[in-house]
Amino acid sequence: DIFVARVDGEGDVQWAQRIGGGTNNQDVAQDAILTSDGNIVIAGQTGSWGTDANTNNNYTDQYFVKIRLDGALLWTRTVGNAQKVDRAFAIVEMPDQSLVAAGSYIHTGGTFYANLVKLDQNSTV
Repeated sequence: DIFVARVDGEGDVQWAQRIGGGTNNQDVAQDAILTSDGNIVIAGQTGSWGTDANTNNNYTDQYFVKIRLDGALLWTRTVGNAQKVDRAFAIVEMPDQSLVAAGSYIHTGGTFYANLVKLDQNSTV
C-alpha cells in the first residue's frame, strides 16, 4: 500500500492513511505534487487495481491518485498493459491543469519502453 500522511509544522500527524488494495501486490508511490487547485496527485504503480489486479505475479499498472489536503480521496486511475510492468516515475501539472506523467513498461522479453501519459484534471486519459 501507499502510506500518505499530513504533518503540521510541529511534526504532529494531522491524518494518515493507506491507499491501495491491501494485498501482497505492489502499490508504490514514485512522485507526488501539489496541484494548482490545492490538491495532491500521487503517481506510481499498483498491482492491486487495473489490468493486473490481484494476480500476485509482480505485474503492475501505472497508478494515479488525487486527494484533498484533508486526505479525502477524489479519484484514482490506472493505465497499463495486461501482464506487463507499467510504472509512473514523475508527474507534472501543465498550465491547462492537465497532468503529464513519465513512465515505462517492460515488454515480454524484458525490453523497457518509455512512455508519457496525459490526464485531464478529472483523470480522463
